Amino acid sequence: MISKADNVKLVTWIKEEIKGMQPCPEVCSFGDSLIDFIYSMTEKEVINAVGRPRVSVSVDRAKLKELREGKGLSQQDIAQALGYTDARITQFETGSGTGGGVPLDALKQFADILGVDYQELMVE
Repeated sequence: MISKADNVKLVTWIKEEIKGMQPCPEVCSFGDSLIDFIYSMTEKEVINAVGRPRVSVSVDRAKLKELREGKGLSQQDIAQALGYTDARITQFETGSGTGGGVPLDALKQFADILGVDYQELMVE
């Protein structure tokens, strides 16, 4: 889960970006009212509208696979539990196509399934 401090930073950044925007009467009829509306949104409303930032972390891929296999779980089992494809779980375990990391929220769920603390799976 993203910390409250990070959420506040995100909301602050979005509001600062919006504050500098000019109305676009040639494109839309909302003008200043849209900017005022967005600027007045609460942190929760902004997060719901734009989603939480995705944070990726480096993991011990061999340990991830070893623990999964030790629990008798297939990649498909993990994929179904996390809402990912089998191919994505393969990427988590091999590092191919992941851009170097695993989404922190997915790692935490993966760790819960494996019965370990997610920090045990992270590397620096």
